[in-house]
Amino acid sequence: MLIIDDSMFERNRSKKVELLAKAYDHAKHCYKFGFRMLTLGWSDGRTFLPVNSVLLVKQGKTIPAKVVYIRNKNKRNEYLCLISTDVGLSEEEIIRIYGKRWDIEVFFKVCKSHLKLSKECRSISYDAMTAHIAIVFTRYMMLSVENRESNDTRSMGELFLCFSA
Repeated sequence: MLIIDDSMFERNRSKKVELLAKAYDHAKHCYKFGFRMLTLGWSDGRTFLPVNSVLLVKQGKTIPAKVVYIRNKNKRNEYLCLISTDVGLSEEEIIRIYGKRWDIEVFFKVCKSHLKLSKECRSISYDAMTAHIAIVFTRYMMLSVENRESNDTRSMGELFLCFSA
């Protein structure tokens, strides 16, 4: 399954970074200096591998979307908000698809917390930041493949048979 996600790539202390803009961080509910990082990844439900990414520059264009609110049964004041750009999907389908894409949230947590995605690169060059993201994602892929080989008893041939079915 292919998964597309956007995440904040913060550059709060760098006012001279090329193409820097204020962007809304939907996870922290505030504006920050940085970029939206759009990531395409592949997952089989057990392993997530990033395929490509791009740092987006603000264009000011609106996109139609459908919003689904899910209330926490234990705490009535808390809820989760899911947004889908496929407005034709039912609320149940949006919730089902979100459950399958949880691996990308784990991916970003590992990249930001352990692989220093937004802290290691101090460059003000847009190209250098893009290269840094590629290096961090490559490190993550190497760790994912090693983890998969250590924990999955199936051979690579068996895995390819699963994907071709």
